[in-house]
Amino acid sequence: MGTRRDLSLIVLTWPVQDVIRWLEGRDVGAMVDGEPFNWEVFAFTIATRARKERDLTWAHIALHIYEELAGRIAARPTNTFWLSAMALRVWMIRELGAQQGNLVLDPDIVLRWVQKAIRLSLDEAERLLSMDLRDLSLDQLLAFRDIKNALSVLSSITETPRIRDDSSLQAWLKLRDRLP
Repeated sequence: MGTRRDLSLIVLTWPVQDVIRWLEGRDVGAMVDGEPFNWEVFAFTIATRARKERDLTWAHIALHIYEELAGRIAARPTNTFWLSAMALRVWMIRELGAQQGNLVLDPDIVLRWVQKAIRLSLDEAERLLSMDLRDLSLDQLLAFRDIKNALSVLSSITETPRIRDDSSLQAWLKLRDRLP
């Protein structure tokens, strides 16, 4: 049976435990049964199911796939796979509440990711923002883009005590609208 048909069967009809078993031992991002497999669409479909059903197990599977895909490429910390993973995590936290130590609902996981994305000091960012943006290097503009993307994801859970009480994060969130 071809993987195109497998994708719809796995995501749309299989129970979660069957999907978990199917994933065991598979190399996320690699071909499946000798055929190309669209892992990104697979993760997106599972994330959609997690949201629709408000289900942590489906969310955990989607996060596993996104994070494996993100780890396969040497890219900035806000590549699309990380953005998708953290957006799902934040959505689940907002809907189901924060829970320390939970692989899906722990806001500290999101905070660590945001901290990786923030590659400038707040003082340096403010100094650069006072300049003409045309004078900034591509690396500086990309750093700002990464920070803005990460803060945009984080902004959905700013009332979580861990985020609300972090003065550094609050300062960055206030700066977000000024970022290019």
